[in-house]
Amino acid sequence: MPRGRRGCWTCRIRHRRCDESSPECKECSTRSITCHGYDLDPPEWMSNERLLQQELRRIKGAVKENFRRVKTIQNRQLARSTAQAAQVSRNKAASRTEVEITQSPAQVGSSTTNTIFREAQYLVDYLDYIFPIQYAFYVDAPDQGGRGWLFFLLERNAPLRNAALTLSAFRQHTFSPYHSENQEDELLQYHTKALQELRHVVRHRDVGASADNIEEWLKFLAGGMFLISFEVFQGGTNNRQAHFNALVSIIQNLTSSDFDFDTSNPSSADFDFQRVMNTAQKFILSNLV
Repeated sequence: MPRGRRGCWTCRIRHRRCDESSPECKECSTRSITCHGYDLDPPEWMSNERLLQQELRRIKGAVKENFRRVKTIQNRQLARSTAQAAQVSRNKAASRTEVEITQSPAQVGSSTTNTIFREAQYLVDYLDYIFPIQYAFYVDAPDQGGRGWLFFLLERNAPLRNAALTLSAFRQHTFSPYHSENQEDELLQYHTKALQELRHVVRHRDVGASADNIEEWLKFLAGGMFLISFEVFQGGTNNRQAHFNALVSIIQNLTSSDFDFDTSNPSSADFDFQRVMNTAQKFILSNLV
């Protein structure tokens, strides 16, 4: 088969670089699409605009289908590797228990100080870089307290805090040029703990007892939202839908009075808190409903 000078005809109409491999190029084979070869004369359908557009649509559809198939496989592999790594992390943590008990008070104090400092770094990293990526359409309103509501919930809600620490630790581990076994262990510990705590919040929260406490309601809903985010991150769909349905069923039972705040009196002692809860309520419900 004679070779063209600009690649196969499929790559030409797709405007892709072709390596001209035989019998089909790598660009086509890796995407599971038809490689129309290297004949000097173009395929007959290229002379007919309708047939050309039809072939382009068919190729685009095949490329998209192949992309979805590859992503599904990758997500399943990621979920398996994450679960396996979490188990390894738990085993390592158990094996280190006796060593940690024998540490001197000075060593323990130094380790605690370092952990507190790193977590402070992670929280700032989450607020400044990760949250804007997660919720690109969120518009900050400094005159209404900015993201103070988010920091408030992170500080008072252990599941949310560990979820944020997990995402930030993952970002640091991914982009940092310095990697260590301790860093990987830290990431896996945050991840495992966050998932356990979030599942506990969603499954065991006494909703009836929390109905009169708006802060508890928001912690519950925010916990569910973060759990959904984790399921998406791991490539899961079934668990995500189950958590989503559970949260929606709860939201549907609420009345307007359940989330009613009177922020009309700035002189009120609770004005700032009420304003923060209002902002958190609007953000969380808009992302769940």
